[in-house]
Amino acid sequence: MSTSITLKVYTKFPSELIDEKLIPLFCSGRYANYLKQVNSQDISWFAGFRNNKILCLIPFYIIKKAIFRKGVFLTSVVGLSELTENLEKEFLELVLRYLKENKICDWIQQPPNWAIFRTVPDKSIFCQFGTYLIDLQADDNIKILKKMHRDHRQHIIHATKNKAISIKRGPELINDCIEVFSASTAGKNVDLPSKKDLEDILEILPDNIQIYVAYHNSKPQSSVIYFFDKLSYYAVYAGMVSYPVEGINHLLHWQAMLDAKCDGVRYYDFVGSRVNPVPGTKYAGLKRFKSHFGGEFVEGFLWKFPISKTKYYICCCLTKLFFLLKLKWYAGDIIDQELRQIKRSEKLVKV
Repeated sequence: MSTSITLKVYTKFPSELIDEKLIPLFCSGRYANYLKQVNSQDISWFAGFRNNKILCLIPFYIIKKAIFRKGVFLTSVVGLSELTENLEKEFLELVLRYLKENKICDWIQQPPNWAIFRTVPDKSIFCQFGTYLIDLQADDNIKILKKMHRDHRQHIIHATKNKAISIKRGPELINDCIEVFSASTAGKNVDLPSKKDLEDILEILPDNIQIYVAYHNSKPQSSVIYFFDKLSYYAVYAGMVSYPVEGINHLLHWQAMLDAKCDGVRYYDFVGSRVNPVPGTKYAGLKRFKSHFGGEFVEGFLWKFPISKTKYYICCCLTKLFFLLKLKWYAGDIIDQELRQIKRSEKLVKV
């Protein structure tokens, strides 16, 4: 394969080439240090060069379990200079070839839902995915509020006038946050961090995490955990009690936007949304909630790639069996779910 890009692999973050303040947190050496301390994961960085100038970067790590080695990209491709989609695809193909030739992993699994790619390698398994971004620095607060759906705007105004509602942020809110998360996950299959998880994050990344909690009469009703850098506030984890006071969750997000804007952060990122969720499902409800804040929907792809198809198939079968023994159904990752829904839709059209 002819290429205009050369590939280099770094086992330590190449700080001599890149200022960490200019890239997303999840691509940084700080986040790598967190994963290493908590999960004993070593991260490598693939860098693309063109004409001896660094063009792009992507972090990668391996999860080892029994005989299986799963590879994970922590972000999408981070462009460090002008990067076209064609060059990005070329870079991904180079990375994939390196992983295959050096037998680094058995397959590449779906990345976290903040890692939305503009393009994908050939023969990969992929689905469309996106996220809602609000440019906090493009407009003043009044204009940002006006861009929201009328219902959201009214919820925020109403909650602002409710003296029984208060929004707080800080690491000292960890117990109240966990209380909300425990209530929101009761009887549900929702993946939220434990208190120990939060304590570890706060200890290792104290300058890159914020805990927000919304209270009604001093009782916690909603909570969001943000990872953040100069680029974005990432709403990574969120929970809410079953019957919150009207507008309290809307006000929490609005207050976080105001704080992020004041801190000079560029974007508010709702971190992931299905492109065409089935009407009436929780995913449709989430998309509607996020979209009504008036942000831009940035669309791309999530993807994965079986390198050893045999091991990938065996692991999938074992996972399904594990869930079956627990009398549960394994829904698969987002990619599996979206592709299954596309097949259902195609069958309905044929009928």
